[in-house]
Amino acid sequence: MRQAVYTLLFILALLFSGYSHALCADSTETDITKEYRLLTANKLSISGVFYLELVQGDSYKLEVLTKPSVMEAFKFRTSRDRLTITPGRCKNDLISYRLTVIHLDEMDLQGSFTINTPLPLETENLELDISGDVRGHIRAKTSLIDISTTGDVLLEVSGETDHLQLAVLGNGSIDAARLKARTANLNIWGNGIETVNVWEFLKVLARGSTLVQYYGHPLLDQTIRNNAYIRALDE
Repeated sequence: MRQAVYTLLFILALLFSGYSHALCADSTETDITKEYRLLTANKLSISGVFYLELVQGDSYKLEVLTKPSVMEAFKFRTSRDRLTITPGRCKNDLISYRLTVIHLDEMDLQGSFTINTPLPLETENLELDISGDVRGHIRAKTSLIDISTTGDVLLEVSGETDHLQLAVLGNGSIDAARLKARTANLNIWGNGIETVNVWEFLKVLARGSTLVQYYGHPLLDQTIRNNAYIRALDE
């Protein structure tokens, strides 16, 4: 009897799960847009399947574009300068975000997404923690840019910085050839291709099958293990 009850509960759970998924977007829905004024968003956390565009302005504002059923499910909140956005029950549905910020110094992004900054983000320090299936282009003008990636990441970074801190784990490739950095510290363990542009000092710890390549003529401190390789590129 107890086993029969457990079986019934399991079937009901499956049915409810299917029903919940059915409430998310279908092909007949038309995208809608909503706009939210925010008090702050100096730090940002987003998960799910999304497209993110970041711009700087004179206020904090979040614009959301997606299907009506997905719009009903997505959630966001702000706490201690951090804006946190989650897709709710519609975890596999695409949501497009356009976030306007006065100042942004930290991003924690997870999932399957594309990120773009049409113009450089100007800030003192910018920290990015990125994981998942990621594509995009980040433009920044900072004193420090600190990037950590895990997963299948193809990211272009451009602009200017005094120091680049880069940590890559997995199948990640960071193209920072157009990011002019005075100094850089790279900690790479994977099988991607990492490209930087450093003119004073470059420290590299590379493991796995990664290729690290650099423009400029920096003083080089390198530790290379396994099948990793480092090479200089012509200007």
